Amino acid sequence: MWKEVATVYHLDRWREHHQTGREFCAANIYPDDENDSTQEGNGRHLKSNNRERQKGAQEGTLALLVETIKETVDIDTNKVQEETWKERNLFLQEQRAAQKLSTLSGMLARNAAEIQEILQRRREYHVQGLDAADIGRTLANCKKKAVIEEQMNDLEFEIIKDIH
Repeated sequence: MWKEVATVYHLDRWREHHQTGREFCAANIYPDDENDSTQEGNGRHLKSNNRERQKGAQEGTLALLVETIKETVDIDTNKVQEETWKERNLFLQEQRAAQKLSTLSGMLARNAAEIQEILQRRREYHVQGLDAADIGRTLANCKKKAVIEEQMNDLEFEIIKDIH
């Protein structure tokens, strides 16, 4: 029974709207004085307004889409630039570490050669039975060796610090 009443009610509403020049809308019934561009009779003018609104809405949507794409590209570009800078800094650190290791290797080679020379002199002094004055020179060379070893340790520390 309620179905029949609802159907009659909707048909009655449809008839009232049809007589006032409005299209029937069962979901929402508008008052007669409201201008919602659904009235019959002014179809061409209202359709052009709707098309103009649609065109404006499309342009707005396109502008928003372009802006969103631009922001996305900018974010991606910034990320790529940051990654490039990080890679460049790592590359420079590796180059510096390689240079320091090369310097350290040279210092070690010189140190080894100097140690061999000092040992050779010591053997010679021992064979010749030389006095303490000559041995003083040997001690000075040993001090130089200690200084060089300290410099090498400092360089090693710097290299390790730069790598980490």
